[in-house]
Amino acid sequence: MSELAPLLAVIERIAKEHDVPMSAVALNYTIAKGTIPLGGARNPDQARQNVKAFGWRLSEKEVEELDSVALVGDTGLFWQHG
Repeated sequence: MSELAPLLAVIERIAKEHDVPMSAVALNYTIAKGTIPLGGARNPDQARQNVKAFGWRLSEKEVEELDSVALVGDTGLFWQHG
């Protein structure tokens, strides 16, 4: 979990600056990277939090900052899960 600390710190700061939940920053980041976010919600509160990803955009500087601390995963022929 310690390897996620820098990323979570940046997400938390950006969330506070935009007055949105951290999940909204994460979803907004996926949009900024040109992908389609698939935000799951187990209850109405989580759905309301996910909706806060829309109606605003991360700045170029914020995207670059998130890029600098993001973890890079491997791609391959097999789905890694567990």
